[in-house]
Amino acid sequence: MGVLKKLNDKIMSRHIPFSGVFELTSKCNLGCDYCYVSLLRDELSFDEITSILNSLASAGTMFLTLTGGEVFLRDDFLDIVRYARKKGFALRIFTNGTLMSDDALALFKELSGIFVSISIHGKDAATNDAFTKSAGSFDKIIDRVKKCKELGIPVRLKCTWTEHNIPQYNDIHVLADSLDVPLTASLLFSPKSDGTFSHLSCKAAEEKMAELIHAEYSKISDFQEFYDKKYKNTQSVTKERGGKHLCAAGISLFRISADGSLYPCVLMQNRLGNLKEESFDKIWSENEFLATLRNFRRKDVSECQSCEEFNYCFRCLGITQLEGGDMFSRSNEACLKAKLRKNVVEQLWKEVK
Repeated sequence: MGVLKKLNDKIMSRHIPFSGVFELTSKCNLGCDYCYVSLLRDELSFDEITSILNSLASAGTMFLTLTGGEVFLRDDFLDIVRYARKKGFALRIFTNGTLMSDDALALFKELSGIFVSISIHGKDAATNDAFTKSAGSFDKIIDRVKKCKELGIPVRLKCTWTEHNIPQYNDIHVLADSLDVPLTASLLFSPKSDGTFSHLSCKAAEEKMAELIHAEYSKISDFQEFYDKKYKNTQSVTKERGGKHLCAAGISLFRISADGSLYPCVLMQNRLGNLKEESFDKIWSENEFLATLRNFRRKDVSECQSCEEFNYCFRCLGITQLEGGDMFSRSNEACLKAKLRKNVVEQLWKEVK
């Protein structure tokens, strides 16, 4: 067992809130179609945020993602960053990049321990700006990525694959390579955090999802080795995965919304309490729903155990809940992607046999 796995197992078994997502605002200056964030009127003050940061540091949180909305819409954002670094958090900043000034980047370089992740939605201004509904946003993104690289600030691009940009799969990867930055991309697509579905028109169609999954798996250098490790001994893999948690939500991961409400993760709608009214430690250690979540394992989704796509399934509790209300039941989204994943894996395996 590797050192990192041992560390992760210890963190999970002790329910240490090792990593968190802190939404500092729900406001944004762009209008991206797929965004799942719902606007909140009430937002935490600077003093309330620093008080929460003190609690998180005491509880053992190490990694903290500061996100929105768009974090740079807060006039006190850089003060929040300074305080968070003073408390020892390793920070990841999620931003659309369009409001990130040279002064902000100079501070990030000075403080170190800060990783910047910038959203991109297309290979060029025409596609990206149409999606963000903001002319000039693509050029600002590219400029800010280059500035981060120039200053030695760790930076990556992140992209959600949608119906409009999957055809640009190769081009977006080429763009990231040309900038010498990693690209984190995902097909994860959920209803809005208020449970509505108005933005799902840009979700990728099944055929395009299959093409994307094929492109991703085709990159694996030794597919035979990958297949033997992940899928050859199906019974053994099923048994091993069945005993594991579905994810780290509410176990070592949490989310704090812009109004101070605490949730198990970014997508779950189970409000555990509000940090303006109760301490983080009290909620984290005494909440009954968290106790239920921590005892739940993959094998407890009984209707999935006999499914031939079980080992290809990476279901999200939050999305399952938003789909139908019961997060511990079957997930339509996970089932679809598992089926597509299985078809692609079997096709590629036959090609290397």
